[in-house]
Amino acid sequence: MRHLRWTYLLGLLLLCLFINPSRGIAADPAWQVSAPRDGVWRYTQVELGLRNKWGAYGECYWVDVEVYDPWGDVAQGGNGWVCSDDWSYWTFERAYYRGWYWVYYAIDGWVIAEDKFWVY
Repeated sequence: MRHLRWTYLLGLLLLCLFINPSRGIAADPAWQVSAPRDGVWRYTQVELGLRNKWGAYGECYWVDVEVYDPWGDVAQGGNGWVCSDDWSYWTFERAYYRGWYWVYYAIDGWVIAEDKFWVY
């Protein structure tokens, strides 16, 4: 029951704050994500990555990245370029709480990819 409540609150938070409801979510299999698949310890830096696997030479996108902590609060935000089919990386430095951290990547308000990682 507790899991459902937090899932609902996280979804509502994303709908209200991060996602532009007039545009919706654009899930695209071209986008590949990278985060630790094994859990990480608290206070450890985490490398997050995004790649357009079918990106053409010179094709670039400005991407906004937001990481949400287990309570549904924005833990860290950032942005940067993703070009061609190369990986772009961001460092997440503030994993203070135990639990799942959710990562959302967006272009012009559209969420194009999401990922998550566990913190012990």
